[in-house]
Amino acid sequence: MKIREEEWINFVGNHVWSIVSLTPLNISNDSIDPLNQDLRKSISTLKLPQFYDYTRISGNINQFNTRPNEYGVINEELRHIKQEKFGHKIQVFRNGHCEFMICLEGVVFSLNTSSTRGLRYEDIARSFTTQIEDLINIWTRHLELNDMLLTTLITNATNINLSSGRKTWNGDEFGFPVTSQVLKYNKNINRFETLESVQESVIKRFVNYFGLNIDRVFGEDGKLNQPSKLY
Repeated sequence: MKIREEEWINFVGNHVWSIVSLTPLNISNDSIDPLNQDLRKSISTLKLPQFYDYTRISGNINQFNTRPNEYGVINEELRHIKQEKFGHKIQVFRNGHCEFMICLEGVVFSLNTSSTRGLRYEDIARSFTTQIEDLINIWTRHLELNDMLLTTLITNATNINLSSGRKTWNGDEFGFPVTSQVLKYNKNINRFETLESVQESVIKRFVNYFGLNIDRVFGEDGKLNQPSKLY
């Protein structure tokens, strides 16, 4: 995983990305067939998150971008990284390792009071919930593996603060800016864990990184609850 993380950091440059990967605890060289039509169809029907104020990229990924490559099967859209600062990369490796990367730079905003930049809680929560759900669906449908290492990252996070989505008397409520370049959380999971429990553990951890707290990520209606600042 150390090598993959180094490659991710080199790939993203100076942009903020959310990255989710699943790595088999017992790796075999040929866990997938890149020519498998059902696998390629599953990748081509994955969905992208709908961000708070930028909805054009929501919906299904472009199925024509799904193709075999030297590593396994890939779907990527990187044409709009420089100008619109949005894009994604999905890769399923022959050995069963899966990763889903989404560029969040387009939803990062400036804060007038300092050099600190802002991210909205809803944006990172929607990104992580989508990425986790999509990769777990690929795992359960196409990989005969019982245990995986879940790795989640936000890159280029230094001086980013998280807006909780709550309103206070002086404006939006924020947590505290982080000083780390990369925010990371790992967890071993098995195929019998519920999707919601995996999503909850990831989002709670990243919320805590910004000095915010949330008891339950999802309400009874399935919608996202808002975190709050720790006082």
